Amino acid sequence: MVATHEGAATVPAARLSRLRRDVQSNRLAHRQGRANAQAGESVRTAQQKFVAALRPYTDALESLGLPIPYTLRDELRIYGAATNPRARHTE
Repeated sequence: MVATHEGAATVPAARLSRLRRDVQSNRLAHRQGRANAQAGESVRTAQQKFVAALRPYTDALESLGLPIPYTLRDELRIYGAATNPRARHTE
């Protein structure tokens, strides 16, 4: 189990590690798709998979009371809004 502060949920270290690997591999696939100038649909699919990997990882970090790194938070906000236009916030 991952150590947490009092009152926070616990997430097995193996699950957190798996979620992190999912984020890393999907980020790489998304970047490669963009760098290779693939067809728009495949880049969108890679982006959706990346966002789908980010959400459970950031949720797990949050449930442990751990900070969500700025990079992850920003990627989720930017790419999440791009994959779901209705989720965009106006500020």
